[in-house]
Amino acid sequence: MTTMNRIKTVILLVISIFSITLYAQPLPPTTPSGLRVGTSAGTFTGNVSTDWGTAGNWAGGSVPTSSIDVTIADGKNAVIGSEATAYCNGLTIESGSSLTIESSATGTGSLIVSGTVNGDATVERYMTSGAWHIISSPTPGQTVGAFLTASTTIKANPNAGYETYRALKDYNESGNIWNGLTYTTASADLMSIGKGYAVWPASDGVVSFSGTLSQGDKTATVARAGYGWNCIGNPYSSAIAINTAAGTSNFINVNSDNLDPSFGAIYVWNQSGSSYSVFSLSDETAYYLPVGQGFFVKVKTGASQVSFTSATQQHQPTATFRSTVAESPAITLSASMNGKQSTATLRFSDNATTGLDFGYDAGIFKTGFDIYTKLVEDNGVDFAIQCLPSDPGNGFVMPVGLDATESGEVEFTIKAVNLLEGYQLAFEDTVNNQSYDLAEGNKTMTFNVTSGTTLNRFYINMSKSPTGMENTVKRLIVTSSKGKIIVWGEVKTGSTALLYDLQGRCLTGIQLNAGAVNCIPTTGIREGVYLLRLNQQGTTDTRKIAIND
Repeated sequence: MTTMNRIKTVILLVISIFSITLYAQPLPPTTPSGLRVGTSAGTFTGNVSTDWGTAGNWAGGSVPTSSIDVTIADGKNAVIGSEATAYCNGLTIESGSSLTIESSATGTGSLIVSGTVNGDATVERYMTSGAWHIISSPTPGQTVGAFLTASTTIKANPNAGYETYRALKDYNESGNIWNGLTYTTASADLMSIGKGYAVWPASDGVVSFSGTLSQGDKTATVARAGYGWNCIGNPYSSAIAINTAAGTSNFINVNSDNLDPSFGAIYVWNQSGSSYSVFSLSDETAYYLPVGQGFFVKVKTGASQVSFTSATQQHQPTATFRSTVAESPAITLSASMNGKQSTATLRFSDNATTGLDFGYDAGIFKTGFDIYTKLVEDNGVDFAIQCLPSDPGNGFVMPVGLDATESGEVEFTIKAVNLLEGYQLAFEDTVNNQSYDLAEGNKTMTFNVTSGTTLNRFYINMSKSPTGMENTVKRLIVTSSKGKIIVWGEVKTGSTALLYDLQGRCLTGIQLNAGAVNCIPTTGIREGVYLLRLNQQGTTDTRKIAIND
């Protein structure tokens, strides 16, 4: 072998030994999925973009599910878009990284965390200018001052000497009034779990909550030192179900032991009508409370907290409150005056009675311009929503109340949908002695009213007999309730009601009061069928009535 060949052989041998040594070095250990130790499937790498919903941004190659622990690694910035939804189990946002849940005019992003949360996130909520909005923080623990500093759209107090105060205020339950504007960017008060605030943005845009996201079951402090109205709000980074149509686990059912029985609903401010929209269990429409949304509840005496449970969390990222409507028989009365609006609703349900039904009947949260009805078995409360039995018997005459702080013209719009077969409906004005027949669709009428409370003027008359009969006594409706017979309808002074058994014996009688509702006690009268004779200005009307006490 020549010297040159020997040199080539040695060189090749060295290269071979080096290659064997190099490739013999152990590779970093892997997990069964092929990931390197120290990098989990839920690690956000941001290799493609900042978008949470892009699979290529995750070490595992897929977007995390509710069973995956997520880590936003140091230096990475993850974003959940304004119409996007996301899940994870545990959530760790490392120092130097960020997570932002965006909001826009068309929606707000949504994140449901099943496990624990470590680190701070930012949650946005888009709001329009020139109106009050009620909010609640999904990052409790943030100071009011820090929130105001980050939320530059919130209007400053325009009054001289008070420019440092911003248009944010909380509610005084004992006084049943909003507190004044006392918060500045230096305020150290914490935005506690479930507390509601009113804000007025000076321009369209987002307000920003920053801190550790709420997770798990939470409670918010409430009180009934005064009227019981408490301003609270959604504490989560997702929507929550409010009623049964939205989910079997819902806010109203969870808090059935905390809410005033006559107010088993939530009340959400509607700026366009200067009134509160009422969402109750009896709604066939599913209602979801969005991220960052505040609302009112009226709690019962002795209640000290309301509960928010993680089981009520749902993805409903758009800014709207409602899903598709399924309409059962209902009558909706709307009143409007000088830009103010109010609505009262009568519904018919197999689950309802003529008395108080929690979550089906909901009292009204008054604002000064309010339309409402009274329960058939009146408990003294004015109701925004009243549910009646699916079979209303002979029908009813329902008083309609109206409160107004000023005199003037009021427009009534009445919408009757899916009216019960065999019944006719009328709206009656006893001052002008007018009766308006109502059919499917809308009916609009205009009346002049004086300021204050208007009762015993307007009525809804639902009857199996034709409406607008020539004889006033024929328009009276008679119903039987526990311990009493109720006569509905306007009667005149001097009218009487006499109760007879079928053998013609008079068992009891009373002089009817002028007005809309009269009650005849039946205590001590056995169950059975009886005759009630109504006498009014020389006209007699005899009704058969069943007593089932």
